[in-house]
Amino acid sequence: MKKIFILILIILSFSIFVKAQEKPKYVYFGNYDDMFYCLDAENGEKIWSFETDFLNESSPTIYNNVVYFASDDGYIYALDAYNGDLIWKKWIGEGTNYSSPKIVGNILYIGSYRNKFYALNPNDGSEIWSFNANDSIFSDPLVLEENNIVYFGSLDHNVYALDSQTGELIWKKELEELIKTDLAYYNGKIIAYDNEETLYALDANNGEIIWSNEINDEYSNSSPVVYEGNIFVGTTEEELYNVNAETGEVNWVFYADADIHSTPYIYDGKVYFGCDDEDIYAVDIETKEKVWETETDGRVYASPIVVDGRVYIGNSDDIFYCLDAETGDRIWRFETDGKIAVRATILFQ
Repeated sequence: MKKIFILILIILSFSIFVKAQEKPKYVYFGNYDDMFYCLDAENGEKIWSFETDFLNESSPTIYNNVVYFASDDGYIYALDAYNGDLIWKKWIGEGTNYSSPKIVGNILYIGSYRNKFYALNPNDGSEIWSFNANDSIFSDPLVLEENNIVYFGSLDHNVYALDSQTGELIWKKELEELIKTDLAYYNGKIIAYDNEETLYALDANNGEIIWSNEINDEYSNSSPVVYEGNIFVGTTEEELYNVNAETGEVNWVFYADADIHSTPYIYDGKVYFGCDDEDIYAVDIETKEKVWETETDGRVYASPIVVDGRVYIGNSDDIFYCLDAETGDRIWRFETDGKIAVRATILFQ
């Protein structure tokens, strides 16, 4: 009996440990006032901040307790996630560095305004390989470990597929318009969204078009997100689309009150996004009914992240918000001195 009791205690302790590990600790983001912030995810208090030399439009990523992001000052930064100390920085060229770093297999991948795509050592920023596109790369890297390919879009209208270890070109596919937003993946397909708001499904192995669907004719900064076989994406016609990823057929359309440039986030049966009407939305996936709508004081270009029942999102009103995911009620807010247009990232306890 004593052994069973001890075993139960061990199991309970492990469960508590796992739950604690999943709890958000810090939230990170940059803004247009040349600052990068680390806040306490529980109460919104500032833990530290770091100043760059120009505005920050790249969403951060965390790897081994280091936070990485690019700045329009031309550098990729690697900071200690706990105290903000600079570990290294690498020059990739000044300009609109939208592309956000992705780290897979101990390689950091990122695109640049200066047409170059990089694979770097995340420990010191040294270059492993690089590849030249024919125009700026704003989209985030999409890395598939199953086939060792990294994908990205470019303003030169091409989707590229490179060997993730060597940078060798495997294929490229030219689409009708430039590709500014991030790519997505589903069941052997690369999902791309071009500047005329046409959705494409490309064969991940050779780039051939499987299907396409022109859902609008003006550009949106919203990137496609795939969840349970469906694609969610916003448009400049005040619409949020739910599209079947296998066929390209539209499942439903939700009508907001203004353009949607925010990339959706799926959590607990709901899709969350910001809108140019200065509101943040939660929409039920099954019914496409609005669950709640929360007002802000500026157009919402940034994309939310939803963790542990909370929505974390920055805004053009210079404020970073934490909202209740069920009700949309504000839990806390943090005021900065610059527009926030990036998706934040979270460090867990």
